[in-house]
Amino acid sequence: MNETRNWAEDADRHNYVQKLSKYFREAGSTATLRTVQAASLVEMWHNGGLFGPQSMGSGVVLTSILSVIASRADRPLVLVPASLQAKLRQDMQSWRKDWLIPYNVQILSFEMLAHTSHSKDLDRCKPDLIVVPYCLKLKNKDSKATQIVAEYMERNPSTKFVAFSGTADFDEYLHVIKWCLKDKMPIRAEGESRKAYRARLLQTSGIVGGMPTSEEENTAPFSEMLIEQLKGKAALVDLLVSAGLSESKGQSRTFIEQGAVNVDGVQVVDVDQKITPGVYVIKVGKKAWAKVTFEKQTCIHARREVGCRCHLCQPASPNLEGLS
Repeated sequence: MNETRNWAEDADRHNYVQKLSKYFREAGSTATLRTVQAASLVEMWHNGGLFGPQSMGSGVVLTSILSVIASRADRPLVLVPASLQAKLRQDMQSWRKDWLIPYNVQILSFEMLAHTSHSKDLDRCKPDLIVVPYCLKLKNKDSKATQIVAEYMERNPSTKFVAFSGTADFDEYLHVIKWCLKDKMPIRAEGESRKAYRARLLQTSGIVGGMPTSEEENTAPFSEMLIEQLKGKAALVDLLVSAGLSESKGQSRTFIEQGAVNVDGVQVVDVDQKITPGVYVIKVGKKAWAKVTFEKQTCIHARREVGCRCHLCQPASPNLEGLS
């Protein structure tokens, strides 16, 4: 594989989409990977690591989970925000009808990892692959979670790393890229501008950046989700996170302030907007969509009860369809 190239052209030339879709999907399924997903998995396969500055609508979560197979990992660990743990488990379950979703995946939240009593969880898990679908939490090198991951990677340099940043402006993720590419990461030349260095990184084998094409945007199915909460109203910033359209409440507010969020075709301008129970089509930017059914939860069980389908008794109740 060449050190630098256009990954999209390479994917088309070698017909990666059809070949990898057939390889990763369940027998009888006709599900198809997106070009950026197929290219990402090939990069993971050949390089043993991957950094993906890709949009939320690129199917990064499915790519993250399938990278476990591409990397041939025995002890994979996925790091996600605590608010997305239950959603990820449900995603994986719903995807099993179409894709070869591995069963050996351990899931750990950044918040739990940063807690003093769980600071040694990485050493106990001993992952040979760490996957981070939303690496915003690792941007700050001084945060507790980032320091713990950095120390583990220093002690275990052969550990493979896969991360997605959600932005093409990834100057603050250079330490994460180093974990992904290791010695293959290009060194910034003396006098080289940040823009030029970023462009060179994007052409490096092991980095696949991009967004869905207009054709993929038009043909990709909506993500469909059922969200149940105790309160009769929910903050839109929270729903964006729960639906996988945003990595954090702060990012949700930024999207709203930038005028990038639409609910049922109406632009949202109030960062404090509340949503009442109902069915909504939520759009962030031009590529990320979700159809959200928000219902008021009536059960307030403190623990699981047989037969109850509330989100407390059935933690994986959100129902997502699609690739992201």
